[in-house]
Amino acid sequence: MKVEEKLFVNRKPDAVFAFIADLQNEPRWRRNTVEVHAEGPLWLGSVGRTDFKFIGRSVEVDWCVIELEEDAVLCVEYRSDVRGGYDRYVLEPFGLYATTLTVELDISVAGFFGLMTPALRPALGRGLASDLHRLKRILEAW
Repeated sequence: MKVEEKLFVNRKPDAVFAFIADLQNEPRWRRNTVEVHAEGPLWLGSVGRTDFKFIGRSVEVDWCVIELEEDAVLCVEYRSDVRGGYDRYVLEPFGLYATTLTVELDISVAGFFGLMTPALRPALGRGLASDLHRLKRILEAW
């Protein structure tokens, strides 16, 4: 199941990328993320764990950075017994001082929750839009 959203941010791509690539910031702007466990700066192949809420359940997912282009692209792949997939962020300069951010989530859900995929897609899209609105507010105030 894929969803994609675009966001215009009044910050340069390097500032937007620095905030997003510090995965410890994720709980500040993604409503279901509880905690991110990572060590040091990200590089291609970095691994860690994220604790989040999924339909009211606490879930731990392992992640790995599978694509990284400084100030332009970050893709993190996730794996757990409940969720797989990736989050991909693409940043493009807009004028001299702004960024167009495209976020693509590709999520596969296993077991019972897999049966709910058609019902989850609209909620996932609304959740992503809400999270990105929060991200925009944080970045433009930062």
